[in-house]
Amino acid sequence: MQLTETEEQMRGFYSICDMQGKSIYEEVASENALSWVGISTRIRELIDRYEVIAAIAFGVPGVEVQGKLKVIDFPSLLNFELEKNLIKQFDLPIVIENDVNAALLGYSSSFHNRESIAVGLYYPMNFPPGAAIVINGQILKGKNGLAGEVKSLPLEAKWQNYPRIPIDIEKNIREVIQTIISMYDPDRIILYTNSEMVSSNQLKQIEEDLRVIYPYVDLPVIKISTFFTEDYMKGLVVRGLEKIEDADRFIGKDEK
Repeated sequence: MQLTETEEQMRGFYSICDMQGKSIYEEVASENALSWVGISTRIRELIDRYEVIAAIAFGVPGVEVQGKLKVIDFPSLLNFELEKNLIKQFDLPIVIENDVNAALLGYSSSFHNRESIAVGLYYPMNFPPGAAIVINGQILKGKNGLAGEVKSLPLEAKWQNYPRIPIDIEKNIREVIQTIISMYDPDRIILYTNSEMVSSNQLKQIEEDLRVIYPYVDLPVIKISTFFTEDYMKGLVVRGLEKIEDADRFIGKDEK
């Protein structure tokens, strides 16, 4: 299950996958069907239909902190105990993953990216940006899961007023990328956005500016991608399969 912004509104995507990661069922839910009651009811219906479902991977545009969704771009789930309620209702292995973390993981798995450090930046149309950092194949989350909350950087942009008050997106992207290079020195940066937010020519100008700031190093590869939703789902599949494998290993040890 993934919650994401599509066509300037929040939508839910249900997908059931086999153990090879191939989708065998897909469904789109509108924002009106995304209350917890609506979500849990639909998950129950799908589990009853596909009784071999072995785990649930749930992607959110936010972060669970101390068991609650403290940071999320979906007001109806703010402060909701998502993982606790999923476990209580469905008694299955559960993994909750941030949307940008999942997307970068999905990108890396699809292209067999073996670079040591990759960063994903996501600039949706109507919500603040987010970032993800993958180091040697592992998502860097930090103590509270807040690694990548670039909207809180002490920059000029005041995201709490967006989109009501416009923001110079190109400038913010330049500043955020500069911060990331200085902090993590990544091999690759994937910029999930569209031409309305930043064009390929604007990105070239950003890269030229960065070469002036960092004349003594090879800059990371910086690529624009419009496949956020697809990579996001791939990453959730990866996390779901990992969760099943972890559960199987645990059961195997217990039996021994």
